[in-house]
Amino acid sequence: LDTENVLGIHFRTGDSTAFGVANSDVRAAGSSLEQGYNRMLQCAAKLATKLNIIPMIDSRSSSSIEKLHFYLATDNQHVKDMAMKEEKYVIHLTSDKPSAYLRADGDRSAFLELYLLSKTKGLVINQLPKNYVGHATRLSTFAQLAMNIGFMSDEDTLPCSLD
Repeated sequence: LDTENVLGIHFRTGDSTAFGVANSDVRAAGSSLEQGYNRMLQCAAKLATKLNIIPMIDSRSSSSIEKLHFYLATDNQHVKDMAMKEEKYVIHLTSDKPSAYLRADGDRSAFLELYLLSKTKGLVINQLPKNYVGHATRLSTFAQLAMNIGFMSDEDTLPCSLD
């Protein structure tokens, strides 16, 4: 994977949506998951243009069509399922099923995704909804950590509003 030519996307849907945890951490849910996924791809294409990321051959296809390549980290299996069917872009992701971070397999998967996001050329992060009530930060602290590990500047990132 040519990480200098791949853009990272961190699409956090929230503990309540992803894992059924009883709290107010809902960043995207229901039909808005599809809309949010598509919005994240729009934001990623915009940042890819700004960072001069070059489309590369889609090795999954028999044709030599060039597409933008994104690495997607998400806490939601439905979002991963949509990404695996994506045709406009090449979406790289782990085969791990998202799980709550309090489980050993959740920790392993989180560390792997954190590392992979930090190696991309830039990062798109979804923001909290405007109507969110709770203690969470506007941008995921997980994504902020990936930015810091990867020494990304503010110019290398794009907060993406799903509202």
